[in-house]
Amino acid sequence: MKLLACGCALVLCGLQSLAAGVVNDFDGDGLSDGVHYDDAVGRWRVDLSLGRTFPTSAVLRLQFGFPGTIAMAGDFDGDARADYALFDPPSGTWYFLNSTA
Repeated sequence: MKLLACGCALVLCGLQSLAAGVVNDFDGDGLSDGVHYDDAVGRWRVDLSLGRTFPTSAVLRLQFGFPGTIAMAGDFDGDARADYALFDPPSGTWYFLNSTA
């Protein structure tokens, strides 16, 4: 397995595949945020929670990935904010983007 890390330590516990509709805290406010990864174009969409709502004004969009990658999310650097991870099955390579990067 190849590992390309963007300033983080590899911590596999807590990895969650986005295929099952994952929630995670991406902004560090202690509330679960919804996340979707479009593997056709490598684009992330994070719907930030404001408690009981997910307003359209609180949406993060991020281009990180490419077709065929499997997206994961987890707190890899221990800052209480979810980080982004991708796995490329054909090459066996992991890619990470920390929330503090």
